[in-house]
Amino acid sequence: MKNKKREKTPRMEELIPDEARRNEVLSRLYKGDPILGNQGIFTDMLQTLVNAALEGELDQSLLEEKLGGQSNRRNGHTHTLVRSPAGPLELHPPRDRQGHHDPILVKKWERELGTGIDEIILSLYARV
Repeated sequence: MKNKKREKTPRMEELIPDEARRNEVLSRLYKGDPILGNQGIFTDMLQTLVNAALEGELDQSLLEEKLGGQSNRRNGHTHTLVRSPAGPLELHPPRDRQGHHDPILVKKWERELGTGIDEIILSLYARV
């Protein structure tokens, strides 16, 4: 019988490369601060990840329009507060000049992150 290779468990340095941020997370964990919720340790990480995903969605949308021969470009950001099981998230969805882009992760006028992505992201952090 072959031995199964044990999966490498990611180290904290790999998950949070910024040393200052990593030390802050660890000290808050040791102090007993809440992990989720309104001032939760991982809430701001989820917020950062969702904002980055929204930027990526617009990048892809603009690229598809450019390849299709249409001219469109970025036009700033909007501000919205979204509820999630991890706590409230302050999002800054990017806008496009012509208004053609419809975000997938958090739709326009949506005020709740209920797509399941937050549970997936939090489960990834829980594997640490």
